[in-house]
Amino acid sequence: MALVIPRRTAGYLLLSALILCLATRFYALPARPDEALLRTGWLAGQMPGWDPSSELGRPLLTATRAGPWYPLNALILLVPLGLADVLRLFAAFSLAGIGTWLWHVARFGARVALADAFAAQIAGLCLVSVASPSALDAFLWAPWMLWAIERRRGRELCVASALSILGGVPLCSLLALGLALLSLLLAHRHMLGWLALGVCLAALAWVPLLESRSWTPHAGTRAPPQLVGDPQARILQNREAPDRLDASVASEHGGLLVFHEAWHPGWKATVAGEDAPVECVDGLYRGVRLPAGTLIVRTKFEPFSLRLGAWTSFCALTLLVLLARPRRVA
Repeated sequence: MALVIPRRTAGYLLLSALILCLATRFYALPARPDEALLRTGWLAGQMPGWDPSSELGRPLLTATRAGPWYPLNALILLVPLGLADVLRLFAAFSLAGIGTWLWHVARFGARVALADAFAAQIAGLCLVSVASPSALDAFLWAPWMLWAIERRRGRELCVASALSILGGVPLCSLLALGLALLSLLLAHRHMLGWLALGVCLAALAWVPLLESRSWTPHAGTRAPPQLVGDPQARILQNREAPDRLDASVASEHGGLLVFHEAWHPGWKATVAGEDAPVECVDGLYRGVRLPAGTLIVRTKFEPFSLRLGAWTSFCALTLLVLLARPRRVA
């Protein structure tokens, strides 16, 4: 069965999505954080991995509501942020309605499926109001996954499961994936591989999230860097980018240079051009041990998990493309 929806039904669902978008203009929705920082970084040709403006700093690419890898979020590069929000909401409501209609039409008929689609769109509005727009981005792919399972469409299941994870809210993604997994275990276990491939396809999002469990969110106290062991040391701090923090240190005794920002295992450091370990100080701050002398300390946020996730996603995408190629019949 091809993915076909009647024009009139599609028009009704698109009109309903537009009305719901207009309804959201009458009250304040939960903000999509990190948009401005992501937009600034992307326009500068960078992928900012760290947000230094939030408390003591936090990993940006694993933020649960940022969704930097979600395709629709690329709209912030093309149009102003306000218009991008409207377009993303319109797309989310439309996709929720169309996916629900496709899932229900064969079982309940066109009219009941249309009513269910309207109900799904209204439920999406409630989810946006209570949680966030990113929560809807993650959960709206549940009916698409269930539709793909019932129609035995493995590639569509793979893509929908990956998009659910990339949406940005892990709890909503887990709920959607849990529904798909339960459906597969009950009737279509032979498609479990497609779901697993979709999870691997989204590894760019969830692998760094697992590493970030070592990061401690804490308000803390912002202060200039301090050299423990030589209080008379001269320290000049410089930040060239959100994920870069350098310091010039002149010390007679050396010691432990403490940056009063959050520690994360993804931070790397060099001292006078040589690699140096970054320590976790007091369970919260970043520290680098220095010898005596005048030294340049450079630190950069380069999590290994991001490279691992990127390679995993690339391999999964390559496998998906190979499986999607039409087979020649002799």
